[in-house]
Amino acid sequence: MKEYEQKIKVETPMGNLFVECSGDPEHPGVYVFIQKENGDYRDLLGAEYCDAYYNKNKNFGERREESSITTYLWGDPKNESWTKCHTFFEKDLWEED
Repeated sequence: MKEYEQKIKVETPMGNLFVECSGDPEHPGVYVFIQKENGDYRDLLGAEYCDAYYNKNKNFGERREESSITTYLWGDPKNESWTKCHTFFEKDLWEED
């Protein structure tokens, strides 16, 4: 069973949904997974902060020198790796129409 310091539990007929806080101080964020009573779990999605240095040098997609929130989706929950990633850059998030 996964153990975390900060998490929210929501009971559903399919299992318990958990929202957990990231343990990485350089990339604070949240992750969502579902867990059955027997302890089996599947990762579903995540969202985390990335600073401008990370985005310029290591980002998976577009590289821009500004902070962002990056989201991850586990489209194949049996796979440990996420399948889709999207980056919301700070200027794009808060740009007024």
